[in-house]
Amino acid sequence: MIGVSTESEVISWWLIEDDTVPCPDESIGQTPRVCLTKQLTIMDFEANMDDTILRKAHTAFAPISFDEEVTVAVREDDDDVSTPSYIATTVLYELQNANLKWRILVTTPIETDPDNTIVMGDSMFPFIITIAILGFVLCTALFVAYYGRRNEQAVQFSDVQFTSAFLLASALLNLSTLTLLGDTDDDLCLMRMWVFFMFSSMMLSPLFVKAYRTYKLLGSSVASAMSVKMDNFQAWIRTLPIPAIQLFILVIFTFADPWVGREDIDLNDAIPKKDILCRSQTEGLMYAQAIWNSLLLSIGCILAYVTRNIDPRFGDAKALLFAMYNIAFTTLMIALVMGTIDTHESGKHVLQAIGVFWGTVFSSAAFVLPRLIQARKERRRLKKHNSRLRNSLEEKRKANRISSHVSSVTYLHDQDDALKILVCTGNIGNAEPTLTSMMSWIPEHGECSRVTSINGDAIDTDQFDLIVIGMQEAKWVVKRPDNAEEAAEAVTRSPQGRRGRRGSFFSSTLMHLQEERAKQDAFLSAVEGADVVQIRRQIQQILGDAYTNISQEQRGQMRLTIWALKDVAPGIRDIKVSGANTGVGNVLSNKGGIVTSMVFHDTRLTFLSAHLAAHEGDRYYNARCSNMYDILKSSKTFELCHRHSIDSSISSHHMFVLGDLNFRTKFSDNSTATHSEKFERACKMIEERDWKALYRFDELHKGVRLGELLVDFDTLPCDFNPTFKVERTHGYDYKDQRIPSYTDRILFKSAPGLRNNLRPLCYEPCEDFITSDHKPLRGAFSIVPNDMMANTTIEGRYRLEFKELECSELLDGEGGSCNPFVRFIWDSIGMKEEGMAKLDFWRRRHEFPTTSTKYKNPNPRWKRSYSLLTTTQEVRGDATLFICVYDQNVGTSNSILGSLSLNLQNVFKCKPGQAMKEMYYDKPLQRYGKPAGYIRFKIELSKLVG
Repeated sequence: MIGVSTESEVISWWLIEDDTVPCPDESIGQTPRVCLTKQLTIMDFEANMDDTILRKAHTAFAPISFDEEVTVAVREDDDDVSTPSYIATTVLYELQNANLKWRILVTTPIETDPDNTIVMGDSMFPFIITIAILGFVLCTALFVAYYGRRNEQAVQFSDVQFTSAFLLASALLNLSTLTLLGDTDDDLCLMRMWVFFMFSSMMLSPLFVKAYRTYKLLGSSVASAMSVKMDNFQAWIRTLPIPAIQLFILVIFTFADPWVGREDIDLNDAIPKKDILCRSQTEGLMYAQAIWNSLLLSIGCILAYVTRNIDPRFGDAKALLFAMYNIAFTTLMIALVMGTIDTHESGKHVLQAIGVFWGTVFSSAAFVLPRLIQARKERRRLKKHNSRLRNSLEEKRKANRISSHVSSVTYLHDQDDALKILVCTGNIGNAEPTLTSMMSWIPEHGECSRVTSINGDAIDTDQFDLIVIGMQEAKWVVKRPDNAEEAAEAVTRSPQGRRGRRGSFFSSTLMHLQEERAKQDAFLSAVEGADVVQIRRQIQQILGDAYTNISQEQRGQMRLTIWALKDVAPGIRDIKVSGANTGVGNVLSNKGGIVTSMVFHDTRLTFLSAHLAAHEGDRYYNARCSNMYDILKSSKTFELCHRHSIDSSISSHHMFVLGDLNFRTKFSDNSTATHSEKFERACKMIEERDWKALYRFDELHKGVRLGELLVDFDTLPCDFNPTFKVERTHGYDYKDQRIPSYTDRILFKSAPGLRNNLRPLCYEPCEDFITSDHKPLRGAFSIVPNDMMANTTIEGRYRLEFKELECSELLDGEGGSCNPFVRFIWDSIGMKEEGMAKLDFWRRRHEFPTTSTKYKNPNPRWKRSYSLLTTTQEVRGDATLFICVYDQNVGTSNSILGSLSLNLQNVFKCKPGQAMKEMYYDKPLQRYGKPAGYIRFKIELSKLVG
């Protein structure tokens, strides 16, 4: 080697006396000579990266004798494809006259092709970002809109769970296209391989099961449909094979032949460029995925085709057909374009992103939009129907309003317009209830005469207007044939049915209708659960056609369903459902609550059905109190709850809490007694029917009285046998594992000024319910709606001035210091803050007046006064002022510390000729059913002149 262009030396100097020691620079060239030279070989070159590249090129050419026809490529770092690469060639330079032959080795850097990656600054980068986020947002929005209507019949019949799973997987698949961005490396390649293929299988799997179950339940004969047992759990099990097989394929190739960044250089190009592509060493993964995906799409299309003519009310047959064909067509088109058109890798990435967007968004829309449109049509039809009925009843209701508020309440409770409610709660014991047991609990035809009133008098109406049914541990395996199976047997076995195939038109039609009903029931049993269909059918059978189901919600083993008379339902609007889980980690739904709110003729009603922590002892008692707090905190239904964090117990005009609250009998006067002694003591009180003595030791009674939960709620005394824990038979045969207790309860609360509008009528257990270790409970109530109450007329302008405002013993949510301020929120009345301009750009629209903030002060006082103004108007009986204390948080939303509600009709009541009055308040604040400090203030009500 005679020289290199890197300016590195090709010789080295060593000491003559010891040629293993380098010669110092100052000794080179001395006389006499003390140094000698040695010629370097190419393997000695490592002074800089250029030398390293030359050495690698020399090493590559050596085995092929420096063939001039060959071009080789070398890279700075053999383990990192992203490092610069070079092409190397060799030529022979010969001077024959001088007898010289020089082998020249030339390396040239290769430019990396920018068209094979999409990075920040590329024109396609924002496009991929946009289409991925847009696809995710659209699929998620479709899921939210669809799942939010899951209790409406049009959506319920479409197999909600599996459609929802498809929508969520489609949203995630759109996000997976973000992995197409960035510089290619091994980690990114492996992520692309896993994310795209796994999310694709997760998207297709629920779609297949949905199509398969629809076909088996609705596309086959009635006998076959009834023989298919595919509830939601079994169907979810069937979704596992597809992701499992996909997982197996990916795991095998991750270890055997993974996708990594591989260098691709076409040395035959005039100007070679370097491509870095995600590839495996062989084409095994691509062939495996092609075969697997082709098989899946073929089966999916076949399933969709065979279900195409199924009743469009069930199973989304047409949407399934479109979705599967759309996905298959999109996949085929993208594969053909990529395989036939020579395009850069970035172009393939764009095609892939477009294909994912098209296949997921349009398929998702095919499932969701028709159902939402159908649901909207049904709501509009029902709203129009209800509006006609409501208008026809309005004049009658107006005629029943009278002027005197106090004397009118007793009178109005006896009128037909008073709402008669039956509240039923029962722990079903995870056992299939018999129809006889259900009829002992829920009165047949909803007749009021079938319940026992408190005073023994008959309830002055024929049927209950509203029946609320809360169930706990309401999950079981249906063992008995239900009505659908009996109908199927009747059709397939009866002589009339068989003759109907050849006989009269009417017999044939009847048989066809029975077959369709049986298959539809089988489908609903599979989609919703056989126990859900069974209990709904039982309740409908008991109540009859006069009632309609206006709300139903299931959360784990808890259920809350509400039924209304068909001529009462038009007056009910704004039904909202919420709830919370309070099981393990506040995640599991074995414990928790369901909250349903509605508005009936300007009256906000809320029903909370709960199943609280079980077992005896102080630890579990405290857990139950905490459970109720968490349920009220998490349950947001009315606008006041969402916008201002006022919980349902404050924002409702009337609220009911029902359920297996699990509060026990605790003999606190004798802590040393054994369990057996306590059991015997309770049984003796029961035998003597000393209900008052037994009720004195009830935990719930004590907890409400001491303000440890459900502050201001009322519950009637339990003048009957404890409902737990009993043998599953008639009557009360108590098990000695537990002390007999009133675990199943109904409590109620009314807003200030409306307490007389609610009257308890009945409170009793149902001893003939034999399939549970609890005895269900029911309570009847009469409610005078707000629109029946007389208004208070105020003439002129009034000022409501708050003075000497102060709070005490405030704590934030974590029990520490707080930064309190007060907000005045009014409802069902027109008011405004004094001094507020008509256009105030410093306030948000609909903002209510607020005091200043007192930082780190749990006992704040406000020196200035705050005034509210009102003008001539009719003040309704439900007009309310909410005085809410909030904790100002930095960086997060403000949290509520406590609230107090005032009835404004009482505030504005003045004696004839009275122009001013003062009122003093010293009240406890409440938060989620518990005390939350105190608030004191003075109100000066004055009539303004002019």
